[in-house]
Amino acid sequence: MSDPFQLLGFEHHFALSAQELELRHRDLSAALHPDRFSHASPAERRAALNRAIAINEAARILKNPVQRGELLLSHYGVSTEEEQHPPASPALLMEMMEKRERLRTLTQQADIDSLEKLVELTRGEEKISLGQLEVVFERLGAAAESGQDLAAEEVERAYHHLSVLRYLRRFFEEADASLDELEEI
Repeated sequence: MSDPFQLLGFEHHFALSAQELELRHRDLSAALHPDRFSHASPAERRAALNRAIAINEAARILKNPVQRGELLLSHYGVSTEEEQHPPASPALLMEMMEKRERLRTLTQQADIDSLEKLVELTRGEEKISLGQLEVVFERLGAAAESGQDLAAEEVERAYHHLSVLRYLRRFFEEADASLDELEEI
């Protein structure tokens, strides 16, 4: 697969503007719309379709902060194989277990207001983790651009924050399902 950053015309940075990403995706998609190639040869239509598919996949990857972070680590020569990641800290595992238990309890109690507050609080935690991850990737990017070895501590921090985001994503998926379930009642 082509590099999603290059495909969409972005520098290799973790911090991306969601609006800019959406705008570039929309512009490239419009330029590759099948109607623009209705009079082209079958080979040109196929090529445009393949490029549109690649653009859509690149945008999907870059919109996801976990995938974007893993892509950057890979770009910097760091393994993104899950078995290479350090295990999640016991504190993180305990925190997420307690948060998910609270989610189940609120769902059983059909307490939509408290559930929404829990989700809002957790969104704040996600925002903090994303901000910390931006700083880590700024340091990693600066080291990579200057030809320095990547600091093991920074790579460890990147793995940690990506792990936090993975757990938070799962929590949000469960919370959305719980809210959908409760709204149907």
